[in-house]
Amino acid sequence: MTVLEKILMELQNLNSKIEKIETSESNNYPKLLNGKANLNSTEAIELLGIGRNKLLELVHSNAIPHIANGSKYLFPVDQLFNWIKYKASENYKTEEAADIDKVFKSIS
Repeated sequence: MTVLEKILMELQNLNSKIEKIETSESNNYPKLLNGKANLNSTEAIELLGIGRNKLLELVHSNAIPHIANGSKYLFPVDQLFNWIKYKASENYKTEEAADIDKVFKSIS
């Protein structure tokens, strides 16, 4: 499977999840996912497709937007989707650069 095919599959997966987002008529209100402005850890794990340990690793390193509520965490939908978009574009640039490097190495 090529890099572009992997990207396409990931984008299709994200698009299906994004379709569930309900937006209000005013931009002053946060986006909702299944009627909620914040997700609990289980919902965030399901949305992101990662395991509990990886989510906790991201939380403890402050690498993912979250709200600490004692030993429990909430994940604001707006900020979580912005984070996903940022990470996806960051990975895309990295993979694209790697492909370009391969082409240049094969030429030289």
